[in-house]
Amino acid sequence: MDWPSHSRIAVEIDLGAMTFNHIPIGADAGILRVFGRPENPKPFFRETFSYYKSGFQARCRAGRVESFEVFLDPSILPHCRFDPASVTIGIPDVGTADLPSQAVRHNIIQLLGEPSHVRTIEEAVLLQYALGKQCLEFLCASDGKLHLIRFARNQTGCTENDSQR
Repeated sequence: MDWPSHSRIAVEIDLGAMTFNHIPIGADAGILRVFGRPENPKPFFRETFSYYKSGFQARCRAGRVESFEVFLDPSILPHCRFDPASVTIGIPDVGTADLPSQAVRHNIIQLLGEPSHVRTIEEAVLLQYALGKQCLEFLCASDGKLHLIRFARNQTGCTENDSQR
């Protein structure tokens, strides 16, 4: 299989178009070839396409893109070497905003407003933003530091009026 070669890929999540680097959730997994060869073996078989040098991975199910996970803190995957992602978020009627790798919970809320849902998971806090059929999630440490961003199908049933604190 031919894979284009790429070095570091900048991450852009466009909330207006509901895409991750112009790829919508639910797209055919073959479209992920635009990112180049994944760093994990057998990506189609494992349904995971890992691009650690760029700080993200795509997860698929039944040949379709199910989610994108963006890594901002190396401690969340201690067995893998990766560079924290550089993330730009496109927000309708606002424009684009660069999210620093040192972002904290407060930065997310300033940028996107109050989340639709907040969950505490062990020592972490998950901010969930319902976006219709998609969900944008931010996993923060107890000190507020952002660890992970997940852009995925909204499988939790989280709605915009479902805020629980």
